[in-house]
Amino acid sequence: MSNAMLNFSIRPRALRWLDLCTFGPKKGESVDLLNKSTVTWFNDQVSLDESSHETQTELQIGDGVESDARIRAWLDIAFYKPDQLRQRIAYALSQIFVVSDKDAELSGRPTALANYYDLLVKNAFGTYKDLLRDVTRSPVMGHYLTMVNNSKDNPDENYAREILQLFSCGLHEREIDHNLDGLEATYKLDTDNKRIPCYTEDDIRELARVFTGWVRNNDSWHTPMIQLEDSEIRDSESKSLFNGTLFFNAGNENYDENEGTDNSETDLEILLEALQNHPSTAINICYKLIQLLVTSNPSSAYLQRIVDVFNDGTEKLVELKQPAPAAGEEKGQLKAVIWAIISDNEVYTAPPTYMSKIREPWLSLVYIYRALNVDVLPNVGNGGDQSNKRIKNNLRYSKTCNQYPLGSPSVFNFYLPDYQPVDLLPFEYKDSSLTSPELQIMDWSHIISVQNHIYGMFSRNISYGEGITNTNTCLTSSDGGIYNTYQKLLFVDIGPFYNAVKVSDKIGFVNAVSTRFFNSLMPKDLEIQIIDAFPRGDLSVQASNWTQRLLSLALSSPYFHVQQNLNSFPYRTTLPEPAGSGYVNCNI
Repeated sequence: MSNAMLNFSIRPRALRWLDLCTFGPKKGESVDLLNKSTVTWFNDQVSLDESSHETQTELQIGDGVESDARIRAWLDIAFYKPDQLRQRIAYALSQIFVVSDKDAELSGRPTALANYYDLLVKNAFGTYKDLLRDVTRSPVMGHYLTMVNNSKDNPDENYAREILQLFSCGLHEREIDHNLDGLEATYKLDTDNKRIPCYTEDDIRELARVFTGWVRNNDSWHTPMIQLEDSEIRDSESKSLFNGTLFFNAGNENYDENEGTDNSETDLEILLEALQNHPSTAINICYKLIQLLVTSNPSSAYLQRIVDVFNDGTEKLVELKQPAPAAGEEKGQLKAVIWAIISDNEVYTAPPTYMSKIREPWLSLVYIYRALNVDVLPNVGNGGDQSNKRIKNNLRYSKTCNQYPLGSPSVFNFYLPDYQPVDLLPFEYKDSSLTSPELQIMDWSHIISVQNHIYGMFSRNISYGEGITNTNTCLTSSDGGIYNTYQKLLFVDIGPFYNAVKVSDKIGFVNAVSTRFFNSLMPKDLEIQIIDAFPRGDLSVQASNWTQRLLSLALSSPYFHVQQNLNSFPYRTTLPEPAGSGYVNCNI
């Protein structure tokens, strides 16, 4: 095995793994992983039932507030459902195969958008070709990129363009230059050192003819589109792409959606096979997945290892003790690709230059809520099964984060993969090719909004935990209006932090914060800042206020908002966090 992460032998590595593979580790989850095989954890996650966004959205709509039901359903799943790895991968895929509720028609169809998201969930550990087929046939994608009802008389080129540029080979031919790192290392250059286009406008026009005759099945937004046989609508003549290297014969049958039908000679299947085998597709898709999951600037060696797995996933599937793919199906095995991305030794040892990424604002908030065991009325903090909880809070997504799932302003996602914050780079990096895509959606307004939201999380009236008395956690529907108000709020467990502040236990507070938010590797300079911020004197009366201030200080740190190997910095060894003895009983 090429990586050194055979077991979660130490807590910081377990926490780092959970940071990358889930929406954030909850209290105690890293302890459960200690000395557990990474293969076992991965396979357990793959085998879990898929949590359905469409089903959860319908439940949220049933609660009576439809406008943001899909977002609240997404949060239900991110906060409480167990299939965290699958859901984390689906979120990454949603930023590659983009649709958006910014479209006027789709904005009023939350269950259709949730159905599309479920398509990504389903295919997270499948094959690239199956994923691309399902995306192509989705009525939501068909509408969003204007391919539905496409006729041969005037074929729309929108989807033809984006399936090449964004969903497969990309704008320019790719090859990995091992003398460079990051995005610049991925482009193939001509004799004049210019990037070489992957396709021409003629290719787009020819490909648009492939996507004719597709319509919604019985006008449904929830089942795959079908392709009409009608030769007046569907272009069944011969087509040619990529300088004649990809050819579609005249008279090819229309795609038949009936199960068991051999569609291998249809235009769609011929195209999918060609795009999967295009030499630039593996690099383009793997680079995007790495950026969205692990690091903005991967080394060329790391990228090469992942691309090799995309081209043949057999070895990694065997490593996972999974069946080897059948002959001819070795390419595009996403389960193997994801495993290779997150288990590579470089992910846990490389310095921040090659192994770091900005934590997306939306994911920062989700991480904090999970770390603090977010809960809602009724029965806050009872320690029971939370998997059926439904929240009535949307994190003010339209104002706070400048992003939310399936809410991109365009098909190009919230930010571009090659975005360089030139004005923010230190002098020694001014001429580098370092990218930081997520910074494209962050300005001072949104930084302040996110930090204000974080500060408000720790308000006394929505806190619970060991040693904390808060009667709001005990409200029931019989309490009427006040229950209706607090039912819409998110409660967080700040017990360990509150109890440390209450007795001025600075080291205890630092330990708890380090474990929950810094993979048990809080950098020394942040520790010093937090300890210096502790006021002198008796804090027992003002413990809630100071807990709120000190947690907000810690979570405003770049060390939290950048995912990286924190052992690259001077740090203190954090002691294990005590298990605690339970919460205040509502009957007291």
